[in-house]
Amino acid sequence: KVGKTCHAPREDHFFDKLSFSPIEALRKARHNKESVDITKYFKCMAHGEDVLVGDYTPRYVYSDSIIPVWMRAVNPDLKIIVLLRDPIKRTYSRYAMRGGDGACASNIDQDLCKHHFSSYIREDIEYLRKYCKGVEDPDNMFLPYSCAGRRHTKNTPDTILSSLYGHHLGFWLSVFPKEQFLFVHSEDVFSDPQNAIDKTSDFLGIPREPVVSKSSSKVRHNSHKRSSTGSMDEEAVELLKEFFAPTLQRAYELTGIRLYKDKN
Repeated sequence: KVGKTCHAPREDHFFDKLSFSPIEALRKARHNKESVDITKYFKCMAHGEDVLVGDYTPRYVYSDSIIPVWMRAVNPDLKIIVLLRDPIKRTYSRYAMRGGDGACASNIDQDLCKHHFSSYIREDIEYLRKYCKGVEDPDNMFLPYSCAGRRHTKNTPDTILSSLYGHHLGFWLSVFPKEQFLFVHSEDVFSDPQNAIDKTSDFLGIPREPVVSKSSSKVRHNSHKRSSTGSMDEEAVELLKEFFAPTLQRAYELTGIRLYKDKN
């Protein structure tokens, strides 16, 4: 059986919400009765010995270097599933999610709407090369974490930094052994969901279950609705391809997965 933590509809954000939080933020969280206590988190996971319980959010991988260290202290034997995707598509998806490319909602930073994606990316890369020198080198595993908190532009640098997979995975693999990881390419989930679910079930040690075709098609649709590359011009693609090249090579060495396939 598989249970879920607490009562959050999707992501609990327990570890990334509390990492290095200012004391004011912790007081506010306590006032709002949010889950700021590790004992409460454990109670959310108390479903019995025959039930696997998990937590998930993409932010755990890239938001703070303390997260895997803290997780190891909490449970050194936990299993970690990492869903990876083409970082260029992911960067555009992140940009669009934040309201860029003319898709602004009233609660989104309106400055993002004024940027064309290529100019947005050019500005972000110039910022990173100026204020986070060496960040492209995956041997500098900590730089993406420290750079993400700096704000010298109106853009959000983690739009790019969050896709530096080689850096992040290199650090996580220095904390947990590789056999505790399952790396999955998102395209494999979309192209053959049954095989992806089977591999995940085997990794977790639970019985395989058939994938309902209607559900898998819904997953495909929802996952791609913001990732269309129709507004990505060649300049943006080339800028990102060059910037991501070192980290993609390191990610391939660590996982055996080619995350970007050149169309040429």
